[in-house]
Amino acid sequence: MALTSEQVKQVYQVAKKIYEGSVSAVDGVECMFQQHAMNKGTARIFISVFPKLREGQLYKYGLAGMPMDYFLTRVLIDYGKAGLLNALNAFKSHIEYYEDRRKTNMNLLREIYKKHLGFL
Repeated sequence: MALTSEQVKQVYQVAKKIYEGSVSAVDGVECMFQQHAMNKGTARIFISVFPKLREGQLYKYGLAGMPMDYFLTRVLIDYGKAGLLNALNAFKSHIEYYEDRRKTNMNLLREIYKKHLGFL
């Protein structure tokens, strides 16, 4: 089942709260499951990707185009250009990792990367 834009907005906020220490990961996953009908495994993936974006580190679980675009937009709003630069470094590393591993081209994600690179 595809995620709704509202689920993506909510999981971003939950992941941010977890990263900032005001909510536990267990409570965040449960919130997404109970209040927003998100599969717990999916919620865990989003929550695990958020700190990697914040710290500019490779993450191996992929997010689809719409959620990734939203996360990058919010990172810029919430953490400024320095935060976006870290997130883009992580995102680019993910794209390259996934393309190498799967022997494919991630054209949509590369377009999202280029779009957000233009905000720096």
